[in-house]
Amino acid sequence: MKQRHEWDLEEKRHNIKREKWEEDFQRKQRLEEQKHNLVRKEWEGERVDFREKQRLEEENCKTVRKAWEEEHAVIHNDRKRWDQERKNKEDQERYEKDEESRKRRGIAWDGFQALGCLRYETRQYTATLVNVPLGFNAVDECQKKAIQIHGRDLFPSRCEDQGTCGKVTAHWEVDFNEPGCTGTPWFGEFEDKGCVQPGIHRYNGKLEDIHDWDNWETICATMTANYGNVHLGNPTSCSACNGGSCGHWAIWLMEDKNCYRR
Repeated sequence: MKQRHEWDLEEKRHNIKREKWEEDFQRKQRLEEQKHNLVRKEWEGERVDFREKQRLEEENCKTVRKAWEEEHAVIHNDRKRWDQERKNKEDQERYEKDEESRKRRGIAWDGFQALGCLRYETRQYTATLVNVPLGFNAVDECQKKAIQIHGRDLFPSRCEDQGTCGKVTAHWEVDFNEPGCTGTPWFGEFEDKGCVQPGIHRYNGKLEDIHDWDNWETICATMTANYGNVHLGNPTSCSACNGGSCGHWAIWLMEDKNCYRR
C-alpha cells in the first residue's frame, strides 16, 4: 500500500515534469516560430524593397534611354538639316559664281588706241570698258581685265570712272617695243651757260620734234644727254620758253669744282 502510494506520487511528479517540459517546448516552439515569422517578414519586406528598387531602376533606365534616343534623334535631325543647309549654300554659291562668270564673259574693251609718248621709250594706250553688268563694280572689273599689247597680256596702269553709266576708261603705259618713243623727241641745240653759282655749272638743251599729244615734261625728265665729254644724265628741270613758243628746254645744274670762287 505504501509502495503504491509512492508510485502514484512518482507518476504525479513525472506527469508534472512532463507537462512543464511540454509547456517549455511549446513556448520555445512558439518563440522560434515568432522569430522565424519575423525573419521571414523582414526578408519578404527586403525582397519587396529590392523588387521595388529594381523596378524603379528599370523605369529610370528606360526614362534615361528614351531621353537619350530623343536627344540622339534631335541631333541626327539637326545634322541632316545642317548638311542640307550647307549643300543649299554651296549650290547657291556655285550658281552665283557661275552666273557671275557668265556675265563677266560679256565684258570687253572698246575703242582701243595708242596715244602719244608718255615719256622716253614709253607710249600710252587707252580703251573703254563696255558691257559691264548691273551690280558689278566697273573700276574693279577694269583693273582685273587684261588686254594684249605687243604679244603680252597687260593689265591697265590705271582706270578712270567717267561718272556716267558705269563708263570706265583704262590707260596702259607700255615701256617695251616702242621705237617711236626712242628716236623722238631729241636734243638739238645746246647752250653752255657756264658757272651760275659757286660749284654749279649750267647747261641747257632744246627738245626737238615735240608733238601736241606728247607729255613733253615727262619725256624731258626721263631723257639723258651728253655735251662734249660731259655726261649730263637726266635734266635737273624742264621749262617751256614763252609757253613753248620759243621751244622746250632741259636744264642741267652740274657740280663743277672749277666754279668755286678762289
